[in-house]
Amino acid sequence: MSISEAQTIILETMKRHGAYCSPAEFHAALNETFHDCESEIYDREHAYMWDSLPAQFSLLIDDWLHAYPDVPKEIRLLDVGCGTGLASFCLLNTAIRSRIKTIDLLDVSQVMLGRAAQRAATWGVPTTCHKGLLDCLPTDKRYEVIVTCSVLHHVPDLSSF
Repeated sequence: MSISEAQTIILETMKRHGAYCSPAEFHAALNETFHDCESEIYDREHAYMWDSLPAQFSLLIDDWLHAYPDVPKEIRLLDVGCGTGLASFCLLNTAIRSRIKTIDLLDVSQVMLGRAAQRAATWGVPTTCHKGLLDCLPTDKRYEVIVTCSVLHHVPDLSSF
């Protein structure tokens, strides 16, 4: 299916159900609603990621530390599309754990953020939750590591992302 065919289907669906917002607003509302509903079963339905990704993160971090021995001693981490906190959890179980000084969790779903915040309470690292997209972050914030895991398929405009 081409992008124009998909857009036509979306516009027809919106019209049929009385949605008079822009397609971008419709997509954002649908995405947030989906993740709010999915949050209750997310970890269970994606158990394979919780089983397989920690080892992958460890390999990536070990390669990074080997290739760049001057990695900052203090890391501010941003987890984009954090969901229930999988990527941050994985990074905290690698060789850089002691360097991670703060974690900012970002997600469009308040319910997913709530689950991530519950998990983060056990991490022993100051964590701040942000609901929204990248543009909701303070403009003066800087990060040494930005991670996003299983998110890009939810982004309608990758070039702006």
